[in-house]
Amino acid sequence: MPYDYIKAFTDGHSYNKRVAEYLQSREIKCHAPELQIAQNSAERRHLTLTEKDIVLEGLPHILEVKSSSREFTDDPADFPFADTIVDTVSSFEDKILKPCAYILVSKVTSAMLAIGVSSYERWSKRTFFDRQQQLTDDFYLVNKADLRHMDDLVEYLLQRQSRIL
Repeated sequence: MPYDYIKAFTDGHSYNKRVAEYLQSREIKCHAPELQIAQNSAERRHLTLTEKDIVLEGLPHILEVKSSSREFTDDPADFPFADTIVDTVSSFEDKILKPCAYILVSKVTSAMLAIGVSSYERWSKRTFFDRQQQLTDDFYLVNKADLRHMDDLVEYLLQRQSRIL
């Protein structure tokens, strides 16, 4: 069965909205922009370069949301794996505006963990075959030690927004 990009983007966007709602409940001023679906390869390339999962009001930062089929809790110490995928190398490197953090959401438990891009120098690269999309790609992985509790990200963002807004 061919990979359904529209369903994948629609599902992914639902996690963006869920994370934005969580952050708003914690007093972070942010929003998840409306979903845009590329109609051709040129539009897909443009969206890859400029896409913003969550926009932080008053700050020159964005957040990237990644859903995961892995089961985990909101405590990084309990993360049951040595590392996890952050993003494809090309997607991260090609972004015009890099996110200040990634938020990993478990599709199983709805738990969220944060990955600060400040840990980028410690990320490793690995090549994987994506069974859903039927393609091989290079991915960045982050060590479990660099996963952060969402409270840490919220505190960081609140401090920055309080200086601006």
